[in-house]
Amino acid sequence: MSKTVTNEVGAALELAAPSPLPVFSGQQMGEALQAYKGLQAALDKSMPDQLMKIQGKDFRKKGYWRAIRMSFNLQVECISDKRVQYTEEPNNWGYEVTYRATAPNGSTADGDGSCTREEKSKGRMQATVHNVRSHAHTRAMNRAISNLVGFGEVSAEEVNRDEQPTRQDRQQAAQQRADTEVIEHRSVEPSNPAGIRPNPSFDGKDSDAVVTFPATFKTAPKSGKSLVYISFGKDIVFPIKHVVGHSDTEVCVTAWIANKKHINDELPPEASKILLDAGEDRGDSWEPPPHDDTDVPR
Repeated sequence: MSKTVTNEVGAALELAAPSPLPVFSGQQMGEALQAYKGLQAALDKSMPDQLMKIQGKDFRKKGYWRAIRMSFNLQVECISDKRVQYTEEPNNWGYEVTYRATAPNGSTADGDGSCTREEKSKGRMQATVHNVRSHAHTRAMNRAISNLVGFGEVSAEEVNRDEQPTRQDRQQAAQQRADTEVIEHRSVEPSNPAGIRPNPSFDGKDSDAVVTFPATFKTAPKSGKSLVYISFGKDIVFPIKHVVGHSDTEVCVTAWIANKKHINDELPPEASKILLDAGEDRGDSWEPPPHDDTDVPR
């Protein structure tokens, strides 16, 4: 809004309204950015499985953004959730979702997220309503949190699925996780890792998080779907596709199935402690193949 004043000779002068001033100084914004980068580095170190490298660049997954939400004590709520039919083609549908993040000081930021059936129909993915809708929710929540406190950083779930990680990306990510595990979990490394004989039925990837327990092989049920080991005096049934391999005194399995056994109280306390001490709480790091029998009757 302009203001009219009169000069010394009586001529009317119109003054332009002053430009809006920033609430925070450049120094304060710089300090805020450095504080966020410090938090980011700490979370990256403690949660390497939440980093995804695509086209040579690191993107952070939902677990990281949930940690950021807790760090800043944000309130996050869904304010819009709708299914959209984009064309008359029955399979051309998706979900569009909006979340709002609110800081303790009352500041808010919204974030949009969408996901289509087509995105969830690639490779081994299944385009169920749950998968499509939940991915849209994940994207929207990540975006709202990032818009409010993450300086607009793009999350891994927002990256176009056509931009798949290259072989070099996957190798670098696997090496980064391996380096972190060696540094942070050296005290619980298996006593004889070189002696582990690989299981030809293992259906995972070299980069999957794994954990090793002292154990001896007992039997392979006739179903062919599981292997039984004795660990700390207790029989433990592992689905064969989750067993990386074993030696005469140890068994190496995916952290995914080990956590499942721990949650269901199927691991003896000593084995559960090894799992927790190793920091291998990585329930999302291994995606079981379709029809995998992860609940083998004992």
